[in-house]
Amino acid sequence: MSFPEAHKIARSQRGMRTRMRRKARALLIDKCWATGELSQVRTHLLKWLEIDALLDKHKRQVIHNDLNAGNVLQDTNGNVWFLDFEEARWSYLPTYFDIAKVIERFILVNEDWDVQVKITATQRLLDAYNVVRGDNGGMEGNIPVALGWLLGFSWLRMSGLLFDHEAIQHPEVRKFFRISELLQEHRSWLATL
Repeated sequence: MSFPEAHKIARSQRGMRTRMRRKARALLIDKCWATGELSQVRTHLLKWLEIDALLDKHKRQVIHNDLNAGNVLQDTNGNVWFLDFEEARWSYLPTYFDIAKVIERFILVNEDWDVQVKITATQRLLDAYNVVRGDNGGMEGNIPVALGWLLGFSWLRMSGLLFDHEAIQHPEVRKFFRISELLQEHRSWLATL
């Protein structure tokens, strides 16, 4: 099975990234982010801006754009199958961002799996994705970059919540702090992918 021809152009994605850049810069100058537990979010926003600036050098390419637990299946032989290509589109994000979302949401955060199980699951996912794309997608060493960008983007999306003085106790905020910890904890093997 191959990726279908894209039927949506990523203009809206590029516009969204422009708006998010403005938002990130505005948040970085706000004093309430400078101290306390939320100050570490500044690090994620700065890194997001740094990575995002590099992304404009990439050419558009077709990505699945809707990889989630319902669209990724594994059979009893360990083969991975991708379903539901209706959201496939041209993207200005490199292909490794497509797969990084699945790694973050369904492998990295799985507290029941040890490191070797996470590595095996991730490698099977990457191998199947590369077969579908017909190449290696240039992912070597880039998964941590994509995960860092996605984490920064998540902080930006929920920044309104972060201005609430009780925000640090909110489950969504705690979740993203935990993802940040997991990314640091697993950075060495993720970088080898």
